[in-house]
Amino acid sequence: DFPIKIVGYGQQERIIEITDIEEKAVEASIFAVPEGFTKWVDPKSLPGERPEWAGDIEAAPVMTPPFEKNMGPGDIVRVKIEPGKSLAVKAEGISETEAVAKVIPFKGSNPLKEEQWYNNFAQRGIICERCHEMSGEADEFIIRVYEGNITVVAKWMDMFEEKASAGEEIRYPISGHEHITTRFINLTEETAEATFAYYQNGQPMEDDTPAKYRTITLKNPWDVDTITRVAQGDELVIKVTTGKMQIKLGQF
Repeated sequence: DFPIKIVGYGQQERIIEITDIEEKAVEASIFAVPEGFTKWVDPKSLPGERPEWAGDIEAAPVMTPPFEKNMGPGDIVRVKIEPGKSLAVKAEGISETEAVAKVIPFKGSNPLKEEQWYNNFAQRGIICERCHEMSGEADEFIIRVYEGNITVVAKWMDMFEEKASAGEEIRYPISGHEHITTRFINLTEETAEATFAYYQNGQPMEDDTPAKYRTITLKNPWDVDTITRVAQGDELVIKVTTGKMQIKLGQF
């Protein structure tokens, strides 16, 4: 949607308004991609290549949270993904030299994204790293220390997780005003879409947010979107309008 009139308030009122509008057909060639140009693809959306150190994963221990483990450069721990749970990982006892450690979700023998896109949870000032990947998109979390010596502390966070198809809705009770994180995965070959709204006492709350910002649209198979917002009301209602989604959510 394009605004027809914009009013700005400051020391003086400023108005921008479109007054001369002509409706007519537009040739499709106007929207054609110019010769020599290609569609830009966000590198974060591309699957990751198998890193050189991945050969060490098979021999690494598989651990189940909660746990604490002292780790140094090159050390690896594997955590198998469990439905209805997200992983929280933090670093303690960081050595005086800067430490680098990451949690990377793997599907088969490859990371979901290039390892450079994952945060260093051992960086000073980082409270913890929360990982919300679901079993449909990854098999396990790989915790690896790149530099320094740290104590890795890992625990599960209970999450609500369910699949829903077009016409179905999920109603999630809200407790307090902590942030609520919701993760959506497209389980179809076509576009999947869902809307979400906050309710109070069984009634939708007033929300000035434009509808497009309360709509999740996933156009491709296995597309993922994660949203974190401050919780409102006493219930979050998610309605799947098109396709089928796997949805995971929780409050922190």
